[in-house]
Amino acid sequence: LIRMKQADGRFYIRVPDLPGQYEIAYFLNPGSRVVTREPLTITRASASVDAPDSVKVGEAFDVTYSGPAFSGDRIIIAPADTPDEKMWGWNANYGFFVKQDENVGTYRENQSTRNLKPGNYEARYVTGLQHIVLARDSIIVTE
Repeated sequence: LIRMKQADGRFYIRVPDLPGQYEIAYFLNPGSRVVTREPLTITRASASVDAPDSVKVGEAFDVTYSGPAFSGDRIIIAPADTPDEKMWGWNANYGFFVKQDENVGTYRENQSTRNLKPGNYEARYVTGLQHIVLARDSIIVTE
């Protein structure tokens, strides 16, 4: 877990993107004595991506999204057959960062199709912390 900020005597933490069973532990500092522990169940965050069904090579298009909007979250364009764990090697430069704390938005994509070849692609909402794909929408790029 990552401590994000402190306000009004409370800590706000960012939890992992991976769903599962976790534990929050309160430690005394200095030292490493645990004062208390609490179980925490993390569920998958919800997100959506809406891209046009098809675009022409070089054509600008809108992508509408919703999601957690944490630092580093992004929408990327990847070939539809690219596995999630391999998408960074293919096209880390295609797409855009979601504005932090802006849970919904529409982005005018002017660059993503310029260097793409015709084919089947996906717009993917990807988390910034652990690069989990939360949502995807198909796009066909034509000549």
